[in-house]
Amino acid sequence: MEASPPDAGLGRHFVLPLVAATIGVTALSVGMLWIIPEPERASNPDGLPVVASTPQRARPTLTLYKELCSLCHGETGAGDGPTELERPARSFVAGGYAYGNTLSSVMRTLEFGIPGTAMPAFGETLSLQERTALASHVLGLGPKPRTVSPSAGEIVADARPTVLQGQMADPSTDTMEPRSLLIGFPDGTSVQYRTQDLAVVALYSGSGEDAFANRTDWRGQGGSPVRPLGSSAWSLEGSQEAPGAAVALYGSKEGRPYGRRLRSTRIQPTSVTLGFDLLDEAGSIVSRGTETVRVLENGSLARSVEIDADAPRVRALDAAGPEVSSTASAVAHRVHDGVLLVDPRDGAARHLIYADRWDSSMVSLQ
Repeated sequence: MEASPPDAGLGRHFVLPLVAATIGVTALSVGMLWIIPEPERASNPDGLPVVASTPQRARPTLTLYKELCSLCHGETGAGDGPTELERPARSFVAGGYAYGNTLSSVMRTLEFGIPGTAMPAFGETLSLQERTALASHVLGLGPKPRTVSPSAGEIVADARPTVLQGQMADPSTDTMEPRSLLIGFPDGTSVQYRTQDLAVVALYSGSGEDAFANRTDWRGQGGSPVRPLGSSAWSLEGSQEAPGAAVALYGSKEGRPYGRRLRSTRIQPTSVTLGFDLLDEAGSIVSRGTETVRVLENGSLARSVEIDADAPRVRALDAAGPEVSSTASAVAHRVHDGVLLVDPRDGAARHLIYADRWDSSMVSLQ
């Protein structure tokens, strides 16, 4: 029987120590907040996972936070970064998460950003592993979430309008819309927008003494949906041509409608002004404008939409529907059940009024 080569047994003896050493290095790397990447997976049209052919190593989480987040939110997450902003950055230490303190909600913010703010989207620049690790780190900077009673999440607009953003059920599509805007007024009226196209999907009425919305873990900045509490007064019901959407009030010289994208929100004593970009079919900005929302003396909700005066590529689109009344300075059209479109003859803001007839309280809009 031949003897084994001298180095054969030696190789076999060192297999397990080498594996153990490798595992030790991996554990140490995780402890230092390094992410040991697995092959990144995508989905093909059939929904089956596909392994990327050239996975890249994820960058250290602390490095990502320092480079991408700390300039606005501060090194400790207290919202005290050196970058000067129009509005202060959110303090993670104080629980300031825009859409809730769940991993999925923070990851959604990292992927898509926050429209109308300085928060950019990182969906194209950070891998899934990096976004997951960064979201976990950001959550770790904040307070532990608290469970509160349903009544503690009720929100009342006391002396001035209140604006909420978050997940909401879209009654026009019967789906959960991750990015919605709800404006509540002191008289109990509230209006719900989709932020992706600035379309109004529902109008609610209620009592000024009662809450207009509920979020069960609002005080803990959780990720549960915002639930409007008023009774339904109007809904889009899936019709994208309804004036409630207000996405087709303006278009190109050839009559092609332009879309809108939320840019900013500003709360005033009796109204809320939404800044928006007007977008062509390619998604390019052709103009900018504002929409001011308020409640009239007769209780009707009014939206005044206006674009920048210097917009040569934009014209007001004609409204369908029979004319229902006119005054010396404005013409009102019935463009959808329960909504009037009022066009001042001087070409200023176009007004959408949630009412079925013209009355004297609307003269103030002209």
